[in-house]
Amino acid sequence: MHNTTHPSFDYEIRKTPDGVQVAIHHYRLKRFLFSLIWSILWFVIASRAYERLAIAFSWFLFFLLTVLLASIGIFSAVRSVLSRTLTLMPSGLRVRTSFFGIPISRFIDLPNVSAFGFAHLRHSRIGVLRLEERSIDSKTKWVILATGTCKDEVNAFLQDAGAQGFQLSH
Repeated sequence: MHNTTHPSFDYEIRKTPDGVQVAIHHYRLKRFLFSLIWSILWFVIASRAYERLAIAFSWFLFFLLTVLLASIGIFSAVRSVLSRTLTLMPSGLRVRTSFFGIPISRFIDLPNVSAFGFAHLRHSRIGVLRLEERSIDSKTKWVILATGTCKDEVNAFLQDAGAQGFQLSH
């Protein structure tokens, strides 16, 4: 087992009977707490707006806005504490996403992995560690493993993972 910490993400590489497993932890606890406080605040405001719905149509619009803002906070909170485990097997790649121990797994055939490594998120300058999956209709989907990273960190991770037997195209 091999543990390493980078400023933007932690990872652990181990060999299992299934294959080589890489667990990537990208916890943002400050963002998680801020998002929870944000959501609670907006849900309290939404409950106050709900009490006044019968007064005017503008209260209904305000209520919808507050629910939307609270939902964005919940979405941000969940994304800030996700961890991902990639298991490279001879038959393919298993990607497991975990939120506080609740896992969701899926399987990707190795020929469908079109890229694995550093990229910029959309058109921004935010560096990410990503896994790019090609679908049947040749569209690609990114699985973001870590955000706010740099090319040197990702290259060091890829070298370390490759030395442990975790080799994907990139």
